[in-house]
Amino acid sequence: MRKKFVATLPPDPGPRPHYSIAPTERGWLLVIQDGECSVMQVFRTSTAARCAVDQMMAFFDTMRTQAPATTRSSAIY
Repeated sequence: MRKKFVATLPPDPGPRPHYSIAPTERGWLLVIQDGECSVMQVFRTSTAARCAVDQMMAFFDTMRTQAPATTRSSAIY
């Protein structure tokens, strides 16, 4: 008999993160945050920071859709 594991994901992934790009003495600061976490990174140019936004948004989407191990419910069939 083959075992099949099924995990349930959170019912509502929540709103997308907000981001800002601002000049600093060391470069362009990208800040992306949502209700649970935030990411900050400095880039040499504003263009590089803007290019990183899509990748970081994809990261947040991936993290949001993965439930913590303690809230996942598994079933064996």
